[in-house]
Amino acid sequence: MPFKAIFLSTATATVKDLTRGFGQWNINESLSFRGLKPEIALHSVTYQNFFVNISAALGNNHIYFSDDPIDDTKYDITVPDGSYDLTTLNDYLVVQQNTLVSAHIFDILPDYTLNKAVINFLVAGWYLNFPVTSTLLGFINGYYPAGQSSTVGELDYAANFAHFNNVELVQVECNLCNDALAGSGLLHTNIIYRSAPTVPIAYQMHDTPINLIYLPSDVLTGCINEITVTLSDQNGNPINLLGEDFNLSIIIKY
Repeated sequence: MPFKAIFLSTATATVKDLTRGFGQWNINESLSFRGLKPEIALHSVTYQNFFVNISAALGNNHIYFSDDPIDDTKYDITVPDGSYDLTTLNDYLVVQQNTLVSAHIFDILPDYTLNKAVINFLVAGWYLNFPVTSTLLGFINGYYPAGQSSTVGELDYAANFAHFNNVELVQVECNLCNDALAGSGLLHTNIIYRSAPTVPIAYQMHDTPINLIYLPSDVLTGCINEITVTLSDQNGNPINLLGEDFNLSIIIKY
């Protein structure tokens, strides 16, 4: 996927606008700073608030259901990697139930009062099995209903709150900096900016710091040959935007 680099040079700063999808941004342009050590700050970042919350890598993409208490993994629904809310997830589960058993066995619905997910069984004699605890839906790993098969209209509530937004903070990491933003932790020392998404899932987020925070760069040669920028979550994991582009503007001051 191509990137664009726009240089807006002044006597004190160079602004570089980078555009690319998932991964990293590498700019092979040599910038000379005449022996001075530059400082770096994020000017703005724009991205889609569309992060993967179900995937094989996260280990939360399987839901089993069965009408046989001995074979509790009789039917396996494998959810494709993607960004889901409870409505889109349930829509997919309903389609898969009809594909596997030609019947609509259950719904997983929101209870907005309790902020929890609830399983609504539409057919008697079935079980759901969550192989791992679902932080997304709030269900503890195990069988639902516990110890018996379902009855028509039975409701089984998750033990914990539903939590569909697994990216609480977006961090901008840059290879030019090795003196992390205060409070960003010791494991990732190249964080130049962090903030929480403030728009709903699938909406565009545009973030421009009110006050620019300049951090000392890690440039020792007086010349920058490559800039690498990555978006990560609050745990330092690279964010998968599913191929969506985002724009980033960095100011390098010397």
